[in-house]
Amino acid sequence: MDSGKDWIFQNGTSAALLGNYSEYDNGGTFYIETSNEDDVGKHRTILRGCSRLNNLVETYLYVEVYNNKYPDFINDI
Repeated sequence: MDSGKDWIFQNGTSAALLGNYSEYDNGGTFYIETSNEDDVGKHRTILRGCSRLNNLVETYLYVEVYNNKYPDFINDI
């Protein structure tokens, strides 16, 4: 894919609030960072763009967002 890449949810809305996609970092890397509690869970996303031959290319991805909490220790430290 050359240009015009979009990272969207399956319903067509932008997934930019969930994080971002860097094409040139390690051959393509998704960085997920959100402070919204509603984003915790599994989301189906689509990376969509055009090839050099002007063909539509879509990659379907599942993104699972975990709640970043401290661990529960059984014993006191």
